[in-house]
Amino acid sequence: MQNPHYSYIEFVECFYDSAGGSYWEIDPAANNAPLKWLVDSKILSRAEANIVWPLHIALKQYRPGDAYAFDVILDDRAWQVVVAAASLAKEGLVSKIHSLDELKYFETSLPHPDGKRWP
Repeated sequence: MQNPHYSYIEFVECFYDSAGGSYWEIDPAANNAPLKWLVDSKILSRAEANIVWPLHIALKQYRPGDAYAFDVILDDRAWQVVVAAASLAKEGLVSKIHSLDELKYFETSLPHPDGKRWP
């Protein structure tokens, strides 16, 4: 199955559908901050949300020329800032995982470099 998040817009919408809150919020303590409902619901710890917060900021700051030109976006140096923030978030979250089952789920639920989401 191919990764369903094939466009920048769908990727961002899926991130904020999962994270909740407002794309426009820059204060992580605000009531409408992304990730806040996940912390309030005890799905994420505050430490985990703090690890992911820089990814929200990087996504908010990125401005694609054409949101559907995925090949241009992937080559865009500014997009690489978002990719770096996502990589750091992943590394930070992995360092917090102590269960082998949870780690296996985390690793297999993320996109693979060959573009396929699920093995």
